[in-house]
Amino acid sequence: MEATSDCREQAANDLKIIRRQLKEYIYHHPEFVSTLSPWPEDPSAPEIVQWMIAVTRKVGVGPMAAVAGAIAGMLGKKLLSSNKELLIENGGDLFLFVQKSREVAIYAGNSPFSWKTGLRIQPGKAWGLCTSSGTVGPSYSQG
Repeated sequence: MEATSDCREQAANDLKIIRRQLKEYIYHHPEFVSTLSPWPEDPSAPEIVQWMIAVTRKVGVGPMAAVAGAIAGMLGKKLLSSNKELLIENGGDLFLFVQKSREVAIYAGNSPFSWKTGLRIQPGKAWGLCTSSGTVGPSYSQG
C-alpha cells in the first residue's frame, strides 16, 4: 500500500473487519469458496460479499474470482477520504487513486510483451486494475 497519509493502523483495522465479514459468510456458505458459477444475489450478505457477487455475475464466474480486487477496492473506498493519492495492491489486483496521470506496466512473465504493455491511469477517479495471463501466478483463488 502507498498512501499520502499514514493510514496503516486504519488500513489494518479495516482489513480485519473486511476479512472477518468474508470469513463469517464463507463459514455459513462453504460452497461460496469453491463454486465456479455465479452466486445468487444475497441482500443480507456483507458489503464485500455483495461486491463479489455483483461483479462476477456480470461475467458468469464464481465469486472468489473477485476476492483480491474486492478486498483492495473495499479497503481503498474506506481510506480514500484521508488520502490525496492511494495505491493498494492485493494479489496482483490494484486499487488506484492518483492526482496526476500515471502509467502502469504489465508483467507477463517470459512473454515479449512483459513491461512493454501498460495502461495510462487518469487522475481524479478511483480505478481498479487486474490482469491475468493464466500463466503467471494462480488463476484460481480460494482466498
